Formats: sequence, structure tokens, C-alpha cells
Amino acid sequence: MRMLSLAAATAPAASRLELVHNAAAATFDAVGLRFDLDPPTRTEIRSLRSALDLTGLTLLDAEVVRIGTHDVSMIASVLEAAGELGARHLLAVSDIDDDGATTAALAELGEQARAVGVRLVVEFMRFTGIRTLQHAYEIVEATGDPDIGVLVDPLHLARSGGHPAQLTVVDRSRLAYVQLCDAPAEAPAGGLDALIEEARHHRLLPGSGELPLEELLQAVPLVPISVEVHDDRARSEHSPAELARIVADRTRLRFGQYLR
Repeated sequence: MRMLSLAAATAPAASRLELVHNAAAATFDAVGLRFDLDPPTRTEIRSLRSALDLTGLTLLDAEVVRIGTHDVSMIASVLEAAGELGARHLLAVSDIDDDGATTAALAELGEQARAVGVRLVVEFMRFTGIRTLQHAYEIVEATGDPDIGVLVDPLHLARSGGHPAQLTVVDRSRLAYVQLCDAPAEAPAGGLDALIEEARHHRLLPGSGELPLEELLQAVPLVPISVEVHDDRARSEHSPAELARIVADRTRLRFGQYLR
């Protein structure tokens, strides 16, 4: 049975502790938490650990290390939180357009993540230093670390010219988990700025757009699903708790057969 997780970005108005409880109330199996914007205190880490234990939720992913942007202390803070809370994955993106430097940084970060019991996972986006699925695979293979995984977001896959069929011919062991959201089939006009705006503010609930989500879920059986819906309109109309419930219900209604 697949694990269904509530991504941190779906309801950013909620505190991390509220997000855990909202995810549990909406019957998610797991939750994602972001630590780079506001590093947690020791007291908060203890509270989060207690909440995860109480609800039985898994911390699917800890976000986010931005290579080329975050300093050593920030990275250490995110790693510490991920390790102490038992996160399965640490998500990283690259903000530098230098494959060699990105590869070296990921190799080092992969070792640091492994030391705290967490798997490093890389996300690709058209507007970052790792732009496509193929590019992500080239980078992680170049690290020489077999544990580093790749995250597939259907919006970024589509906007980078990719298709779920590509996932049937890549190394499946690298596919750590997938995100789920929806969007129109056609990319917005306006270049990279428009893609950034869409990705951060105008995603749709799964099943409400035209992305090939069924093909994606068929191509990557069993890996966990993190529902990430950056939608300003939905956020303005619903509380974080309501939004968590809506996202869970819609995903199960539309894609329940892929959660078994």
C-alpha cells in the first residue's frame, strides 16, 4: 500500500506542529515539514517528535537544502531536524548552474544525510540548476552515491518537456517518491518567470487539470505520494485544516486505486 503524505507547501500558513495534526486529522499517512525558512528550536523538535509519535505519522520529507544559497549553519540545522525527527528523506535543489559544483555538493550532503539516518533526494525544475529528469539522473549518478534519490513532480516533469514514459526506463531504485498536483497541459506564457509563478501559486488539485497523473502513478508503483498543491485561491478560501482534508479526499476519490 502506498503512503500518502501532505506536503508542507500545501498549507504554508500552518505551523509545523499544526501541519502534523492537520495531516493526521485528514487521515494522511505521512507529512512533510520545511525547516530552512525558520529553523526549529530544541523545544519545537521535542514537540514535533511527540506529535509524530502520538499521531503515528511518518515524516516523509524534510525540506529543503538549497545548494549554492544556504550556508553551512542552515544546512546543519535542517540536517539536525531531519535526523532527530526520523525523516525518511531530505530534499535538496540546486541554485547554481555548475554541474561539477552541484555534484560535489550533493556527494558531501549525501554523506551527511546518511550519517543522521536520512536519504538525500534531489528535485529538478526548469528554473533551477538541475532542470530535467535526465539531468537529475546524470547528476546523481555522477556523485557515485547509490543512495541519493530523485523526486518527480508532475508539474516540473511536464514543464521541462518530460513525460511519465521516461520513468519506465530509468533506474527505479533512484525514484524515492513522487509529488502530486495538477495543471493545464499547456505551459503559461512568459518564460521562466511564468513557470515559477505557476509552480508557487497556481497549482491545481489532483484530477482538476490535464497532467498525465495516472500514467505517472502507473510508471512508479508503490513509492510514496506527497500531495503538493500551491494554490493561492484555495489557501484564501479554506483554513489549513480544511485544505488538508480537501486535498486528502480529492486525491483518494480520484486516485484511490493507486493507493492500494
